[in-house]
Amino acid sequence: MARLLSKLPQNFPAPIMIAQHISPGFIEGMATWLGTLCALPVSVAKEGERIAPGHIYLSPSESNLCVTPQHRFRLLPSSQDALYRPSCDVLLHSAASVYGPDTIGVILTGMGRDGVRGLRAIQLAGGTTLAQDEASSVIYGMNQEAVNAGVIQKVVALSDLPEQLLHEVGSPHPSRREPQ
Repeated sequence: MARLLSKLPQNFPAPIMIAQHISPGFIEGMATWLGTLCALPVSVAKEGERIAPGHIYLSPSESNLCVTPQHRFRLLPSSQDALYRPSCDVLLHSAASVYGPDTIGVILTGMGRDGVRGLRAIQLAGGTTLAQDEASSVIYGMNQEAVNAGVIQKVVALSDLPEQLLHEVGSPHPSRREPQ
């Protein structure tokens, strides 16, 4: 993730929201560390915070991050017995429901199936879904599950993801293009 985020330019035009499976107490340190590597500001999302373009938001480890139609964050408590905390599926579902075809979902290396249902929601909303390729993955797990489920449009090497994201945010979605 750091290799991807550190390559994005200061003028990146979209907000970036991340649900990183992490133990309680470590997300603030991760935000601080990423902030030293990235041209974009990095913070842990807060309840009711307005979403700003060109900002990287991390989900608190003890909460599921959601987007509201008012373009603010809602934090929902994670169940203590939840396998994945915070949940990628919860974040991706909420982004798809608010941003529809403007949503870009990316799944990177990791273990488990979290993210597959959320990426399916993005796909059904007409958004874009990307997955890190096997060769550049430490663990080809979550991304493989998404690829196998048929919810990924493009499989991309980690080194090519920054350029791919810049292309995606700069390309108007077909439903929003001006008539020819």
